[in-house]
Amino acid sequence: MFQILDQKYKSNKEITRFLRVLTGSADAALVSLNWDVVVENHLFHEGLGFSYDIPCLPLNGGTATANGIPLIKLHGSANWHYCDSCHATLIGGQGEGKTALVNRTFLEAADFERLGADKDVVEKVEAMTGKRPQCPDCGNPKTTARVATFSYAKAFDFFPFHASWDAALKRLRQASRWIFIGYSLPDADFEFKHLLKTAQLASGQKKEIHVVVKEGGDVIERYRRFFGLSIHEKCDGGFEAWVQAKFGDGLAGAA
Repeated sequence: MFQILDQKYKSNKEITRFLRVLTGSADAALVSLNWDVVVENHLFHEGLGFSYDIPCLPLNGGTATANGIPLIKLHGSANWHYCDSCHATLIGGQGEGKTALVNRTFLEAADFERLGADKDVVEKVEAMTGKRPQCPDCGNPKTTARVATFSYAKAFDFFPFHASWDAALKRLRQASRWIFIGYSLPDADFEFKHLLKTAQLASGQKKEIHVVVKEGGDVIERYRRFFGLSIHEKCDGGFEAWVQAKFGDGLAGAA
């Protein structure tokens, strides 16, 4: 699945323009429900710093930096690894892409064996995953990875998800303006909807809600029902058209 997403990736000038505006504000933060590293790639190529806003360690050792815009990923990430021994969250280096894919971190030979795969298939998987990076904190020789799937049965009960959701609640409570981009507010994301409503009601201030989708009349109606009369801006022409209308060819304005 991660490979399929890579096949359609290309840089986008509107994403770059929007990220430049966001990183120009000391109060901005990004909350993402995607596994991909599109935002990270754009920030890296523009020389813009970011942090995941959770306790983490670089996969190759050293000390994690916390400079730049917070990028909070609620469903995990294709460049996150996890140590089942010391419970450390390990982050692939900036510009290194989907390190969980590169290291075949999601593949386990034992899973293929349980499914009745031929011996040569099991041996091939063992060979592919034999050089998985070890944990730089405790030395565990076989790190793992987890992401939340696109279903009602999302497994959020492990440390990186707990930390990310706590960070998102804090940032959402503090923010006076929420901009939803390309998100349909689906029923399957009932945990996230609960988080949004909690942050909205617990902040003690009215939120300015912006919704940017493409051909999403039904989606905008779903937002209106969920947030009531709080919708400040509705755009169903898509992200690129919204950025061009909002910021033109320059970087004037605020996000």
